[in-house]
Formats: sequence, C-alpha cells, structure tokens
Amino acid sequence: MATDLFDIHTHNPHSEDRNIYSVRLGVEPIPTDKLYSAGIHPWDIEKVDYQQQISMLNNADILAIGEGGLDYSIGLDKGIQKIIFEQHITIAEERRLPIIIHSVKSLSDTIGLLKKRVINTAIFHSFIGSAEQAEEIIREGWYLSFGPRSLQSSRCREIIKSVPISSIFLESDECRDGVWAVYNEVAMLRNITLEELKQQINQNCIKVFESKI
Repeated sequence: MATDLFDIHTHNPHSEDRNIYSVRLGVEPIPTDKLYSAGIHPWDIEKVDYQQQISMLNNADILAIGEGGLDYSIGLDKGIQKIIFEQHITIAEERRLPIIIHSVKSLSDTIGLLKKRVINTAIFHSFIGSAEQAEEIIREGWYLSFGPRSLQSSRCREIIKSVPISSIFLESDECRDGVWAVYNEVAMLRNITLEELKQQINQNCIKVFESKI
C-alpha cells in the first residue's frame, strides 16, 4: 500500500512510501533515485573494507548517517564495534547530520558514547528498551523510532502510549508491506486518529531534516 506516511527507516528498495531508504555500506548499492541514509551495520564490519566505506560517508549526498551502532548479540569484538560507531558519530558531528542508531543489548554503552559528543540529533531505530532508557533518550533531545519489532514488545507498547509524540518516528524496517500497519497500531495505542499521528510525525520530520524531504 503506497501512502503519504513518512517512514524514517526502510530496507525495502521497492517501497513506494515516503521514506528514507537505509543503505548498508559495502553490502548494498547506493541508490540514484531515493532519499537515503548510509552507514556500516555492525553485522557487516567483518565483511567490508570499513575504512574505505567510512571515508565515503564524508562526501555522500545523504540525509542521515546510519544505521550504525553497537550490537552485543553478535560475536564481534565490542571494542571494534565502538571504534566504528565513534567514527560514524564523528562524521555526523562534523556534517551536522542526524545519526540513525542500531542498538541491540547495548543501549547503556550507546547512550554513553553519544553523550560525550555534540551531535545534531540521534534516532534510535526499532527501539526496544526500558521506560527509563526511553526517558533518558528524550531528555537528550533525541528520538525513538518504533517499527514492527518494537510493537511485538509489550513493554514498548506501554512506552508508545506515554512518550511525547514530538519525540518519535515510525518505520517499516525490513517489512515489505510498508509502514501503514505501524502507523495504524500506534494511532490506536495513543487513542488518536491516523491523520493526527501523521501530522505530528511530519512536524518531527521537518524539525529534524529541515524540509529536505
């Protein structure tokens, strides 16, 4: 279903929604006809020439850095992950671009690294964490992005009901059916109309991306 709903993070190259396509550098080609973000996914660090890909980020025509971050569910050395993630943060800082975060079982370390820097903003994609972590992220002026996996968590469903709507985005991530179902579910959880939710997400989009979308 093609819609005018904003999808901040999709891996579907054929999506017809209004979205930011997420490119896994060194694994997926750079699109020539899409708005996109780009970064080295933690899963790909051992597969790619990450220094070459990091260098490319300095000049790429992108809306955001990422996704990049820390994933402690995989066997890759945490120190290497932190080095690559900090390089993403540096580029986001220097280019004044938002950074889209992948964080699995690593939210405390991820937040700690970001707090040491002066970044434009951070967007925690497919957020699954505690209410306390959600509050800390929002206090920093950062954003939570909820997707299909977030909605599978009863704890996240409760967070969605209570966090400021001015601090969230919605995404389809790897779902090939688009972002409509996520919007519909979040609107029901918030007890607001789909149109009200769409308008607020659009305002968040304008604030973060300065009408570039």
